[in-house]
Amino acid sequence: MPEWGCIPDGMTGMPPPSQSLASVWGDLVDRVPIPNAVYRGGAGDPTVVDGFIVREASPDDVPAVLGLLGDLGRPGPAGRSEAEEFERMVEGYIVDGDKRVLVALVGGRVVGMASVVLLPRLNHVTRELYVPELVVSSQYRRRGLGKALVGRCVKIAAENGCHRMRLESGNRRTDSHRFYRDLGFEQSALSFSKRTG
Repeated sequence: MPEWGCIPDGMTGMPPPSQSLASVWGDLVDRVPIPNAVYRGGAGDPTVVDGFIVREASPDDVPAVLGLLGDLGRPGPAGRSEAEEFERMVEGYIVDGDKRVLVALVGGRVVGMASVVLLPRLNHVTRELYVPELVVSSQYRRRGLGKALVGRCVKIAAENGCHRMRLESGNRRTDSHRFYRDLGFEQSALSFSKRTG
């Protein structure tokens, strides 16, 4: 199982703590220590905001990213083979040029994430930026991490010439709706879904 990523020594003035994966993984994983890690710079250089950092995810971040999805109420893996498939999907996002996974870290711990997909539309010559997942761990909400993740998504949209940024939010997530409206989003459509399997 890969280990969680962290920011380089000296950026927070404190050693990285040890954490476990979110409970969504149950007994499929053991406690995973956060080692000292080196961030590899480049197009996804980290953004430091008010004592936390937002950067593109690395393969070391995969378990933490999957753990955070439990805070969205997403189902956990049904067994070891499904857990490994979930890991491969996140790793695929990380290396796919039309997708991104962003992480927000506090004290070296991944406490927030957003996934991004650059989608072509048949009625536009430019793509749209779609955000399938955006979550901040409950104990770290209302500290600006979500806003920073959205800001990084907006930057990616601008860098890629997207005509709009789009996301969805469940009907019952009224706090999230207010959060998005406060950031300038408008409700532009209704979302319909149907289970097919």
